[in-house]
Amino acid sequence: NNNNNNNNNKWSEYKQFENALNECLTISKSKISIVTSLSMKYISRYKDIVHLIEKFIRKGKTLNDTKLPQLFIIDSICRAEIKENNHNLKYIKRFGRNIDKTFNALCRGPISDKTQIKRVFTLWNKEHWFPKDKMKQIMSNIDNIQIDDNQQQQQSLPNLLNIDNNNHK
Repeated sequence: NNNNNNNNNKWSEYKQFENALNECLTISKSKISIVTSLSMKYISRYKDIVHLIEKFIRKGKTLNDTKLPQLFIIDSICRAEIKENNHNLKYIKRFGRNIDKTFNALCRGPISDKTQIKRVFTLWNKEHWFPKDKMKQIMSNIDNIQIDDNQQQQQSLPNLLNIDNNNHK
């Protein structure tokens, strides 16, 4: 795959990553795992990767317009990064820059997403990954998001967040 047709200075695996990301139309452990693996493999492109994920949250088409696959992708990438190198957390720093905008974009998904969004952000707040001031603002707004109480959770969060990144050891 060594074509010198560098459209807009895109790195050669850009399309591969974008395609993997666009495949995440539902909460699929295996597809999220692929995106996570590619993110770790191309960590030197972390700015592009974060940008693509943030853009996908705003514009990407998913099943029932859910934003949960992207939420779990961010979580999975951050956890994989912590597992791999505890000192230089490029993804966490980069996602942290727009975590407030990301939260707002995620909240524009269906009401059935809200319970999981609340749970994940509460977890992230405990992990202290992202800027304190932005997380404080999010946590004070999180109680205002409408939650669909009747919705039975098909997937339990621990299972989802435990996306195992064994392929990076």
